[in-house]
Amino acid sequence: MIKSIKVHLLLIINVTFIGCASQGIKLTAYKEAPSSASAKIMFKNSDPFYYEKGEAKDASFIIVDWIPGTYRDFSAVIYDSNEICTDGKVFPIVNDTDKSFDIKAGELQTFMLNTYHNTEDKRVWCPNRFSFIPQQGEEYTVKNSIHIKSIDYGYCQVEVFDSSGDRIEIIAREKIPPLWTQSSPRCDKSEIEKPVQSKISKQNFECIIKVGGYKC
Repeated sequence: MIKSIKVHLLLIINVTFIGCASQGIKLTAYKEAPSSASAKIMFKNSDPFYYEKGEAKDASFIIVDWIPGTYRDFSAVIYDSNEICTDGKVFPIVNDTDKSFDIKAGELQTFMLNTYHNTEDKRVWCPNRFSFIPQQGEEYTVKNSIHIKSIDYGYCQVEVFDSSGDRIEIIAREKIPPLWTQSSPRCDKSEIEKPVQSKISKQNFECIIKVGGYKC
């Protein structure tokens, strides 16, 4: 009972922090659907986790957009639409546990791993989106790392590994369309119309001031 309450609370928190989720985007809890063609996926922070100017950093916290924090909390989503990355399903993740989820194999799937930190007056997050075609019976691990260039600039990086420990090719969804409305696309569909394969996906941190919703 306690575990189910904890997972439910984590889902609420995750939905709140999905790239500053808005009323125009529908996010629901992920439910594993039986499938004859499935793969497994797990989301984790990498080790080492922090990097500063390209070098691994041994630290208990970092500073992003002038805000100190651990930035080890994250949420993960699988999108209903590969093209525009709006509505999706939130994985019930308790951070950094070895929990894997069944996903449909044999067709393109698009995910987001969103690392974040919450303070009393500000919210900082990094929504990293990527796509790939899971292969039937394979087990994938998505690893997240944080790279700091200076105290006012950093980015998050995602890599996807197969069961043999090799990095696989993914489509990095790094282009962000203009957000004109609350339900605007979060991905540029040209990235899957003319896909470019990469082993790394990067995204910049974003920040918002809670009172008034202003950008930092």
